[in-house]
Amino acid sequence: MIAANVEELNRFLAHDLREPIRFGIGIHGGEVIIGDIGYRDHMVFTALGDAVNVAARLQDMTKALACEVVVSDEVRSTAGLAADALPQQEVAIRGRNEPMIVRTVVDAKTLSALVSGVEVAAA
Repeated sequence: MIAANVEELNRFLAHDLREPIRFGIGIHGGEVIIGDIGYRDHMVFTALGDAVNVAARLQDMTKALACEVVVSDEVRSTAGLAADALPQQEVAIRGRNEPMIVRTVVDAKTLSALVSGVEVAAA
């Protein structure tokens, strides 16, 4: 839906933009801590943890990998997607000792087509 909405926004703002708005998504899973942090009028809802940090690093890689989405292989497997469903790459993640296997999705709109019809079990 992000891809479709950004596409529509680009059409709407085409006369005001020098270049279309682009986006990148990093997808990883794991345990996180979520909640409001701050005091009184300065509260912010946020998520903290290794999974959040890894997802942010994957999102940062979308430009270098020339894609809209980078998904950790762990999430691909948990989602029930076939191992050959998406191109695989091994990447170094800042803050981690071992490289990580990730899958790239050039066009985010194709991701929903891949997961539709896949049964996902709740953890």
